[in-house]
Amino acid sequence: MKKLIALVLALAMTFAMVTVASADRIYSSFSTIYVDAVGWYCVNDYTLKVDQEAGTYELTFKNDIFGTTDPGIKGVKNVIYSGKCTVAPAADGETAHLDVTIDSVDSIYFEQHEKAFGRQVLNYAMVLDTANWDDMMDDIYGDTCEAFLENHQAPVGKTITVEDLALDYDDVTLVNKIVSDLADLADIDITE
Repeated sequence: MKKLIALVLALAMTFAMVTVASADRIYSSFSTIYVDAVGWYCVNDYTLKVDQEAGTYELTFKNDIFGTTDPGIKGVKNVIYSGKCTVAPAADGETAHLDVTIDSVDSIYFEQHEKAFGRQVLNYAMVLDTANWDDMMDDIYGDTCEAFLENHQAPVGKTITVEDLALDYDDVTLVNKIVSDLADLADIDITE
């Protein structure tokens, strides 16, 4: 009976390791800013999901503004780019680093809520999604889906360096994170 249990556990662990090994890699980082003069916080989250086998990525930028006594200055913004990418050993020579170069932006999901991003936002909420574009989005953006996609190609050509713990399991200090300077990613924000 003990051998059967050990066999089942060994098979389950093997299956779990195979599943983890084939999963997309997810890397993240964030920055925070406190503006004392107005008493509000700004938190920027960056997440990069990479499928190396397919050569695809999903780059998410999330911006939260909150903490002020002025209820008009708060909001949430999400921008999600997806498309093709190339992954290679990092130019910095670190064994546990990879360079992910954005080759194309094939779709964008963009939403913002509340007034922190401009007091003219339609009903204080805006959603534009190139994968599910409709006539209402034409009206909100003031142009076509193709124009929106063409006007927001900022990630193309960017190389984002990431730390990948799978490249060196012996180093217990590693995590899956974006190690590129986040200031280099500032232009992936969309302001509409």
